[in-house]
Amino acid sequence: EIKPYSVERINFDIMKGDSTLELSRNDKLNSDNKLFIINPYDAKSNILFITNDQRNNLLLDALQSNSQFEVKVTVPPVIPDLEYDLIVVSKIDMNMLLPNTFKDIKKYKENGGKVIIASQDNINSLDFQGLVGFGIGSLTNKGGEICIDFVNEFTSRISNPRCFTSISKYHNINIADNSSLVFASTEEGIPALIMEENLFYYGIIDDSSGFKDQINYPLFWDDLINYMLGRENLANFNFKT
Repeated sequence: EIKPYSVERINFDIMKGDSTLELSRNDKLNSDNKLFIINPYDAKSNILFITNDQRNNLLLDALQSNSQFEVKVTVPPVIPDLEYDLIVVSKIDMNMLLPNTFKDIKKYKENGGKVIIASQDNINSLDFQGLVGFGIGSLTNKGGEICIDFVNEFTSRISNPRCFTSISKYHNINIADNSSLVFASTEEGIPALIMEENLFYYGIIDDSSGFKDQINYPLFWDDLINYMLGRENLANFNFKT
């Protein structure tokens, strides 16, 4: 029950087409008793989330809380057939990976699949087998901020202020050519958010950053994944009344 003058958050699935959310009991202001919602898409986005740490994974929590995502979690060494809209790799135990795991993900990417790689302390020890087109170097234990370098559909919410989060460590990144686009970097210019063909590198280590505590954190992931999959945010079809 929603009490007078109160504000309640309601989560629900939005079916394709036009829907109406209506109060079961009308009040004196009839004009706000109905909410008309549009969803032009047939189905949820199917995401394969590869991780060896489900319990302490805020990225996984953010994706699972999004009603527009269908998230399948798999724990290496078990990797199912890569028949998903997008793959996320987060908090991986390198000792649990099969020899050709990243080689298979590379083939998936080359065939048009979308991939997100989330940074972790020992990510520079992982053999990506050609999956990423840049070098991930040593871990630097130094505090600072991550600042937006390029504003687009998935960075606009976190672009004001330009330096949107603090960090206490980061990996050095070596970009050898112009195939990688840097959307955010440290104050020293070390790339932190990188996009190359069908792949996004999230260089912020969540356990060592304040970004995970911001209200924009789940919104960023929603915007990013919709951008990678060529889907508009449902907010663009539904306006506040």
